[in-house]
Amino acid sequence: NKSTLRGPETVEVFVNSDRTPSLHMIVGEGHNCTFQDGGLVPSSDVLGAMGLVEGRNELRFSLSSAPNSHFTAALWLLPPEELLVVCDIDGTLTRSDIFGYGAHKLGYDSAHKGVAEAFGAIRSAGYLVVYLSARPITRADKTRELLKVVGTHGADANGVSCSMPDGPLITTAERSLPALVRTLRRGGSDKGADSFKVSQMAMHVVLCVESARMS
Repeated sequence: NKSTLRGPETVEVFVNSDRTPSLHMIVGEGHNCTFQDGGLVPSSDVLGAMGLVEGRNELRFSLSSAPNSHFTAALWLLPPEELLVVCDIDGTLTRSDIFGYGAHKLGYDSAHKGVAEAFGAIRSAGYLVVYLSARPITRADKTRELLKVVGTHGADANGVSCSMPDGPLITTAERSLPALVRTLRRGGSDKGADSFKVSQMAMHVVLCVESARMS
């Protein structure tokens, strides 16, 4: 009997409910997913062919071996003139880097008081809030869940219920344990959470400058 050779398992990508034939991911060693070129970022040509709309785009990832199971994310397409404010989540929006991971599940308000009102005012002033965290990508859904409940049990001076505005969420591409180790690193370590956030900020500054030059 001849053995049947199976190719690499793939992940189909859907954008706003539409399948994108030009874009799929490959499941590699350790169940890590990469794009066709082995990287974690799709090329500009692929992004241009995805049919993105301005603002928030809903992504759905479906594993070839389990097409009925899927994972969701969001991809934001922003105009060059978009005004941004970056909000650090870990220990800034929340009271603690570590305890903020799941404190709201325990009934503990892990966020500083007044943050929902403050960022609501920032959004009303025309700024899009970008959330930055050194948490792992495996905790992205839980982090979005946290952002949805921050401030929802309180009200502003006029008695109006407040919540954090919607916006892009940036996390590490790591799993839980490596990301936790990164969070625990302090000082001048080039592998710490602060180093990751600085690199992300620098990358986005470059993207904004390049986008402005091309517009």
